[in-house]
Amino acid sequence: MADPRRRVRVGPFHVRVASGKLFLPDDVASRIENMCPTEEGTLRSVVGPAPYVPIIGSHGGAPPSAAVPNAATPEYGTTMRGIFHCLLKEGQREVLLLHTVDQIWTFQGWNHRAVGGSAWKELIGRTELYLPTDNRVRFPTQFVATPTGVVIVPQDARAYFYDGEVALPLGFSERPGAPVGLGPESGGYAYSEAAAGWVNNQGYAHDALGGMTSAMSLEFKLGRIGTTVQSGGSTDWSESLDSTPPPGDGGAGWLEPGTWRYAVQFIDQWGNLSPLSGESKEVRVQRQPSYWFNSSAGAYGPTVVDRVRKQFACTSIATGPLGTVGRILYRTKDLINSGSTDFYEVPLNATESADAFATMPDNVSTVYPDNIPDFWLVRKPVRPVMLRPFKIAALSFGRLWAANFDGSPGMVRPSMIGRWGTFLENEEIFPDPEGGEITGLLTAANGLLVFTETSTYRIEPYYDGEGFRSMSVSQTVGCDSPSSTQTLPDGRSIWKGRDGFYAYDGTAIKSVSHDLSVPWKRHNAARAKQAVSAVDPTAGVYRCWVAIDGGRENTRCYEYDGLGWRIRTDVAASSVCTTKDHRKYMLAAGKSDTNYGVWILDHQVKSYEPSTVLDRAARVETAWISAATSQTRKTTYQVRLWLIEHGSSNLTVQVQRDWRNTVLETHEVPKNPTDDAPPFWGTAVLDASDTTWRKRRPYWRKVQIYVPSAEVFKLVIKGSGRWEFVGFQVEEAQHHVGGSRTPP
Repeated sequence: MADPRRRVRVGPFHVRVASGKLFLPDDVASRIENMCPTEEGTLRSVVGPAPYVPIIGSHGGAPPSAAVPNAATPEYGTTMRGIFHCLLKEGQREVLLLHTVDQIWTFQGWNHRAVGGSAWKELIGRTELYLPTDNRVRFPTQFVATPTGVVIVPQDARAYFYDGEVALPLGFSERPGAPVGLGPESGGYAYSEAAAGWVNNQGYAHDALGGMTSAMSLEFKLGRIGTTVQSGGSTDWSESLDSTPPPGDGGAGWLEPGTWRYAVQFIDQWGNLSPLSGESKEVRVQRQPSYWFNSSAGAYGPTVVDRVRKQFACTSIATGPLGTVGRILYRTKDLINSGSTDFYEVPLNATESADAFATMPDNVSTVYPDNIPDFWLVRKPVRPVMLRPFKIAALSFGRLWAANFDGSPGMVRPSMIGRWGTFLENEEIFPDPEGGEITGLLTAANGLLVFTETSTYRIEPYYDGEGFRSMSVSQTVGCDSPSSTQTLPDGRSIWKGRDGFYAYDGTAIKSVSHDLSVPWKRHNAARAKQAVSAVDPTAGVYRCWVAIDGGRENTRCYEYDGLGWRIRTDVAASSVCTTKDHRKYMLAAGKSDTNYGVWILDHQVKSYEPSTVLDRAARVETAWISAATSQTRKTTYQVRLWLIEHGSSNLTVQVQRDWRNTVLETHEVPKNPTDDAPPFWGTAVLDASDTTWRKRRPYWRKVQIYVPSAEVFKLVIKGSGRWEFVGFQVEEAQHHVGGSRTPP
């Protein structure tokens, strides 16, 4: 027996992160699986998940997987594409959205407990738009929370906007039809004295000269549209038949020839604007004096110039799609005399009004009588583009940034401030000069990060003027999944690239996943774009789910705490999110065991304990201990494990040696101190003296092993159910030179 005085105690080692490298420090594990950090700095086995909506009548078990929702029990589809949670209306309205199969549901609280109630309500379904149901590789459904609602971006379909009450397509995808302008039925601009009293009066527009029967709105009284001039002398009558001015002309005014055009624009209930319609045909007026000849009296009528101004009308005004609450009417000024060809908004009232958001605050009427003079036209229209489907979106600088449009995968567009579905002409940006497909957007500390698969750009405003500019950050590092982008608790941005995870601190991009080079080889690269992620604010960790080994589902989760990585396999997540309320749940839409649904991670219920959950192994596999001094052989006699008391079952400790994965010894270790066992769930007696609540205590357990004359050795500690790991120590004795022969 070796002399105990020659033994040395090595450790304790508090392993918390893992690496796939061969030579590691003794306090870094080679594998940590299904173990998560606690607030006390220990590692606890992953528990759960628990069904977010338990089934009725089965004591809270998981609901079945199917393709359509059921009245009392939600039945989830096997193809889930997105889940999202946010708070609206200053935190008073909670919104939880789920995209499953070809429907998007909204959570109704616990209404399913009522008779005939349902936990989920269909918000968008196959009757509103086509949502693909096949399993082709796509980006997950994107969600963006704004101050007024949620932008929902399904793949291969139109984007929607949900304000907590109503969900409608985002913005306008079509241009309104051109309106029709009504005025005089004038064939030209010529004036003849023979028709002096009747010119410009054939059609909708009639002047207010004496003797004329007005067909205009009597409320408007005199017309206001038209360019008028004073005659200034008899030479202005040279176009009359006898070139003789009327008696007492005294400088009578003239209505000059002019033309006008109309256009219309929709506005929806959230302030989004449609593209401008096409232009109407010209509304024309001929040259006309302000006098008229009364043949019955044999004399000329009055010479008030305002009496020859006109009132027009705009008809055939298009009505907008569902959600349109008004139309803005635009008109040019006199195209012949004003010197401007621009359109201007026709105001609703004679004076500015805070509640006048549109010329026509309805979506019903198709005729608008227009008596607004040109000098009241001041505001020019903004010119949005028709909104095509896009795949990626983010909120930054008070705007919604949309990217990867149909037909232009390399294009990025900013919306107007506060108008999330209004994108203006000539504001598109192509960050990649080669037009590479945009694969991610992420709001960072000093701008908006835009990714392709192989490059990263930053969009920032021009600080000395209007607009935005794009700057290259890296031409070698990109992002292959838009849903892998997150912001860490320390403010750094993190995302998944083709060869690892990267972080950006506002100045430089750095790789943070050197330790994952070995497990990375198992990734299914064909499914890279469907990776999903979220940040757990309680644990302060970033989690990203990926598909491995040719599988279609994201079955492996990488967990990063800012220092290193761990792996967990508790749920196959199609999408994940973190609730923004006080609960701070991390929710996953995907599969647990054989059931698809919505799951709360790191929570467990007694009613849902399928065999895959009960038998799921959590393990801590140490590095090769003393790898740095492996040239000196050692004999290990004892391992001391530090644990936190839990259930009544055992852990398994396996021993390997000399760089080989062959198990030499296997030992069973209780999950609790056997000399002072705590009360256990399901066996403790109510009101017994030893069943008072108390905090779980740490304890240590000696494991007698014998690894003689080894270069290195490894411990594999694993167990199912709940258990908590603190650290370990080893006792070893070094072999000195001489006395026995050591193989080279």
